[in-house]
Amino acid sequence: MSRGSLRFVLVAGAACALGAAVARGQAERQPVYVGALACAECHEGHGTGNQYSHWLRSQHAEAWASLALPEAKEMARLSGITDVPEQSPMCLGCHATAAEAEEWERVEGFRIEDGVQCEKCHGPGSEHVAQWRLDKPPAFKFRPLGAGDCIQCHHGEFSRPFDWDE
Repeated sequence: MSRGSLRFVLVAGAACALGAAVARGQAERQPVYVGALACAECHEGHGTGNQYSHWLRSQHAEAWASLALPEAKEMARLSGITDVPEQSPMCLGCHATAAEAEEWERVEGFRIEDGVQCEKCHGPGSEHVAQWRLDKPPAFKFRPLGAGDCIQCHHGEFSRPFDWDE
């Protein structure tokens, strides 16, 4: 068998195996964004430290809305951004969750306008939520967070001061 024929057989075999796995539902699922309200189902109340309520009262929850303020428009102008801040990918990158995601990567009803939600830092949570809703301990775990995650947005002259240790 020639090298070209062998390569064809290997590629065709891999494609068939992948197709069969997808058909059986064994392909790895990709988590999508569900929004802070889905997180609130479990992360609200005394037992979880009222995490949702704390977020709701935070500046993160108001991050998208802050883009409509005159100061945001001035910052955008000084930064050379010609779009309105609420639509600028540069601004939305830090002031909204999943703004850069494709529509299929957000559940129906997901609201970018809800600002910097849980999933901005923790990542898309559909698998985590689905497992809890089935009363299964979640096998899908979020990665640990550190100062490097926060620094992605909290840096530069227009950023709010940030200290991970506080």
